[in-house]
Amino acid sequence: MNLGVAFGTPLAQAARSFGANDINAINAIWLPLMLSGAVPNVLYCAWLMKRNGSGHRYRVGRSHWMLAAIMAALWFGSTLLYGLAASQMGTWGPILGWPLFMSLIVITATVLGMLTGEWKGCGPLPIRIQWTGVTVLVLAIFILADSSRHLQ
Repeated sequence: MNLGVAFGTPLAQAARSFGANDINAINAIWLPLMLSGAVPNVLYCAWLMKRNGSGHRYRVGRSHWMLAAIMAALWFGSTLLYGLAASQMGTWGPILGWPLFMSLIVITATVLGMLTGEWKGCGPLPIRIQWTGVTVLVLAIFILADSSRHLQ
């Protein structure tokens, strides 16, 4: 996705030529980018479900579908915000913005996993490894923030 944002500037420029403002022009990239990723993923998942005979597992309960829809909306919303922020950072957006975006996804997922009990009963070693990884990511965010001050 980051490559799509980094090299999708002709689409954003085309959107601007049709009247989109600078902030929203980045949205022209998302449809072809997401479609090109969704088609092979959906086909592969359908093939796996057919091969493994596991398609019936996705017909169980509506609550899971609601959670999946909420997760999809939050994921796409964060992706849109990343695109807006990266476009505002200019050429450094994909370089500095993407690692920050990915780090925040991992940190958020880790914290939510701990709060919801996802890691309950796994023992202390996996949790220690997880928090060590989060610490490294937080340090990396500070290093990226500091390095961006020197790029001006």
